[in-house]
Amino acid sequence: MAASLREAAWNELSSGEKESLINDWRQAEVKKAKWNEVPLVLGPIGIYIDSSNNQAVGYDERE
Repeated sequence: MAASLREAAWNELSSGEKESLINDWRQAEVKKAKWNEVPLVLGPIGIYIDSSNNQAVGYDERE
């Protein structure tokens, strides 16, 4: 399941965001989060994927 979530997140990134990544997206951290745990701060790019349908439901932009 983690691989499909990583791929869904990768597909949400713009070409510029993809080029700015410093690590291999296939090794990106995947973790479960509840809505009240999703941070509202800027920092590393974060894409929140609904695991039931692999659709993006939230996005953290890089500062």
